[in-house]
Amino acid sequence: MDLKGIEIVPVWKDGGSDAAKSMTAFKQMASGDESIVAMVGQSTGVALALKTWNIKKEVVNVEGGSDDELTNLPSWTFSPTSPYVNELGVWVDYYLKHIWPKKGLDRKPRFAWLTWEVAYGRASITPKTRAYIESKGVEIVGEEFIPYVPTDVSAQLLRLKEKGVDFTFGGMYQNAFAVVLKEMDKLSMVDQIDVGLCY
Repeated sequence: MDLKGIEIVPVWKDGGSDAAKSMTAFKQMASGDESIVAMVGQSTGVALALKTWNIKKEVVNVEGGSDDELTNLPSWTFSPTSPYVNELGVWVDYYLKHIWPKKGLDRKPRFAWLTWEVAYGRASITPKTRAYIESKGVEIVGEEFIPYVPTDVSAQLLRLKEKGVDFTFGGMYQNAFAVVLKEMDKLSMVDQIDVGLCY
């Protein structure tokens, strides 16, 4: 790649997916004489916190997170990930077409969010997604949030069971999802609730 004598130097700081630490790191990196050409982020919450700073400092952010707010203009944030709201829509459509008919139940399907208690986990919960889900004839019965590093999620799962939830959607990484699945297995819920996750 011919950059005509321009040298690109990679610089990194670990913000630990913490908005305050990441903002401090970004300000340190953007305060020097050298311009930041582009940054790569991997946290929806951090990207939301830095959106205004990316615009102010004119730094392109190629972000792994995909909250709708990141695409609202003006924005210097781009995401190669499909929007989490769209992933929810695809899951609802797929579920209603391919899974729900096989259950043979004569009632509305019951839906709830089962997700991380962070910006990424909440990104698919919007007025538009609620309206979309309801427009498909699905009953929304709640939201259950699990901690970033969960150890016991039995209370959340038992509430879903009590509400007769048929399917869920949310965002969490595999380490958290493993805790959820183990608890679902322990409570004999694996075959009762279909779980959809974004990203």
